[in-house]
Amino acid sequence: MLPTLNTRERELVKAANQFKKRAQNLVKAGKLSEEHFKVVAACDQLLDQVHQHAERRATIEAQHEQLRKLVQDNAQCPRCKTNTNLKLAGVFTDEHGWKLNKYRCRRCNIEFVWNRPNNPWDMLKFIEALLVQLDGNLAANEGEPAARQQTLLMREQVMQNLGKLKPVVETADENLREVRQKDEEMAQMLHEFKNYLLIETIKLDTWENQGL
Repeated sequence: MLPTLNTRERELVKAANQFKKRAQNLVKAGKLSEEHFKVVAACDQLLDQVHQHAERRATIEAQHEQLRKLVQDNAQCPRCKTNTNLKLAGVFTDEHGWKLNKYRCRRCNIEFVWNRPNNPWDMLKFIEALLVQLDGNLAANEGEPAARQQTLLMREQVMQNLGKLKPVVETADENLREVRQKDEEMAQMLHEFKNYLLIETIKLDTWENQGL
């Protein structure tokens, strides 16, 4: 049985396989009606759907989890200006609700919070806030060509970063939403099929006891 199956799916797979095994035994005994051949086929079809969905869910969840590691800090100790003695000391939540890494410099014996979010979702919000700030700087530097040019270059770089990150995050989130919605649909379908299988199992009992 696939390790990617959840509890409800495992129960259904177990029930369906048990039903199929009993049905196959009745086929050999010549006691199974044509109606139950259709039930066995329905079991096979549903089990294929369950396994395919479970594999896709595992893939999407793994990709989503991997996305958390996409943002890499280039942290430096504010005192010695190096990163060779840094040790991750925890996570800090700032006033915006963004998660930022907290580090300890073993050389300087200080702790500090890095000034960038540690995950792509908060990083998107950070970049969008930075763009607003840069646009404000452009408006404030109307009469200063050098300052405006520097800000425009920075804004262009920020926009490029946003253009790379945003579609990756949006695609991963959309895939996860779709798989969660499919989870709900599958849960309802499995519930209905399990009830159907119980009824068919009662019929199977009748065929199995026929002639005893």
